[in-house]
Amino acid sequence: MKKTLLILAGTIVIFIIAVIATAEYFTSVDGDDTYGYPFTFYTVYGGKMEVPLQPYFNFSTFAFDILLATFAAWLIVTAITFLRKKIKLSRENS
Repeated sequence: MKKTLLILAGTIVIFIIAVIATAEYFTSVDGDDTYGYPFTFYTVYGGKMEVPLQPYFNFSTFAFDILLATFAAWLIVTAITFLRKKIKLSRENS
């Protein structure tokens, strides 16, 4: 249960950091704002248009980004668990 909560928390943190760090904000200079890493899942169209476009959300790329963040969190938790066990065994054997 503890490992599951760590993976869930890690997923949320990794996802938020990745999205904020890689977001592109260009509506102030007549461009588009895009969110999502490595795949863009949300776009806000900017610029001077006669008929403004509605924001675009792609659920499949959003789900894939979440899946990648979950895998990264699982990998980090597994590596930390492995290293802790290895350090504990080496301390007991010395």
